Amino acid sequence: MAVIDIGSTFIRLTIAEKRGERGVRVLERAVQSVAIGRDVVKERRISNATIEQCVSILQSFAVLLKEYGIRPEAVQAVANAAVRQADNRDAFIDRLSIASRIPFRMIDPGQIGYYYHLALRVIRNKQSGWEKGNVAVTEIGGLTCSLLFRKEGEIRFAQTYGIGSLRLLQQMEQAGLGPSQLEELAEGRTREVAIHLRQNIGADEPLRLLFMGREMRYAAARLHAKEKASSTAAIVTRLSVSALERLVGQVVRESVEAEIRGKQEARPQQRAPQRQQPAPARRTQGDGASPRQLQYLQDLANSAGVDLNNELRRLNLGRLDDLTRQQCSGLIDDIRGSARAA
Repeated sequence: MAVIDIGSTFIRLTIAEKRGERGVRVLERAVQSVAIGRDVVKERRISNATIEQCVSILQSFAVLLKEYGIRPEAVQAVANAAVRQADNRDAFIDRLSIASRIPFRMIDPGQIGYYYHLALRVIRNKQSGWEKGNVAVTEIGGLTCSLLFRKEGEIRFAQTYGIGSLRLLQQMEQAGLGPSQLEELAEGRTREVAIHLRQNIGADEPLRLLFMGREMRYAAARLHAKEKASSTAAIVTRLSVSALERLVGQVVRESVEAEIRGKQEARPQQRAPQRQQPAPARRTQGDGASPRQLQYLQDLANSAGVDLNNELRRLNLGRLDDLTRQQCSGLIDDIRGSARAA
């Protein structure tokens, strides 16, 4: 079995095998970084360059799937909040599905809480009692923060907030804030979530917090998490609030110091701009559209009744082979958009 998860900053592949009542054994993991979240925060759409990068990543994943004898159609592939918030999400999903033959679907916010609920059942340390008492599960992503509250093993409250690491950076840039104001901004947004949680579960009820996501994995790695991972169960790393607060302060100081150093180093290098003759536009070999991409464009144009010669003349190109990857992706998006409108 294989699962692919498309997030705001990473595409992850996990290949595993079922072992009867003993659960699941992970055979292979692969992770590649992408700029989906940054694209959506900046333009509310996934850029053509990022789309083609995702296609290339899936093609590299296909090699692993073939080694384990897994058909693309059998892969469970999902996309999360970052893709769901993109204006061109349907075109993005269609492009990946056609290029990889993997059926993708977007996870509904309501489903996310249920998956967290199931994940608690496979936590390795059963005696820690995650199945009992009050537990709040939070995943901090790039664009959203998902929260689930369980009481005695039953879901009582679930909510998704428009808060994430990339969203906070966007708010900082829009407000003209520097790294020194990051902690204050993050604390304010976190307080809003905490108040909302208490309003829904009761102010006096004790609870345990289980944090998930890239930022928390980073925090665990920076502090003391050296526990060896099990291939069959989830890992929970215990972090004290005081240690986490110290780490946040340290990260903020590092960011401020890096910004100050950057400004100081930039000042001596400021010189009057020199006039230069612009170099003629030149396309390197790596910029050209791949044969697979060109073939897909031709097949799409034929099915939609589009004359590619007209498009080449509009771009002042003589041959289809002269298209760059970005131009080819743009034509693919245009043709698919026209087909939907028709």
